[in-house]
Amino acid sequence: MPPTPPSTQATFYQYTLIQKVVYNKLVLKFYLAIVPIVLLLETLLSGPLGLLYSAIALLFVLWIHFVVIRSVLLLAGEPIRKKWRFRRVLPWIGFLPDQYIGYRIFIRVHRHLAWLVLCVCLILYPWFPISFVTSSLIWHLWLIIPRQFLFTRFRKQPKHGLFKLTDSEMLYYKA
Repeated sequence: MPPTPPSTQATFYQYTLIQKVVYNKLVLKFYLAIVPIVLLLETLLSGPLGLLYSAIALLFVLWIHFVVIRSVLLLAGEPIRKKWRFRRVLPWIGFLPDQYIGYRIFIRVHRHLAWLVLCVCLILYPWFPISFVTSSLIWHLWLIIPRQFLFTRFRKQPKHGLFKLTDSEMLYYKA
């Protein structure tokens, strides 16, 4: 029996673009301008040690975000290696999806992320300096705001869709 041509064996995914949100440059500049303001306030309130606490708090919050996201994905049975990576492009900083991902799993992951990291930061209050705890809370909120914005922009869309984050836009697809 002759082999079938490769075109009949290939799998084709066809997604229909439902909504596209392009990032506003002015909003990104405002979002980035929050950082020096917070660092200045931290320095005024806690002195130079406040900057050190703020830098350590940023690394701590990024690590906690990574641990929570990875844990939720492992518990949900979602693939992590090829779909998620660490991003450093505004407004998406942290461990985020790199490919198409189901909107429902993204919501699940980030609901856990928002509440668990908030609880961890508040649990640290009795044992760590107040400057470190407030810096951790501020960094957590600063990192989570773009993700919450995503939820508000796509709240009217069906929850079984897919979305993709790029450096300049968010894309929502119907599978």
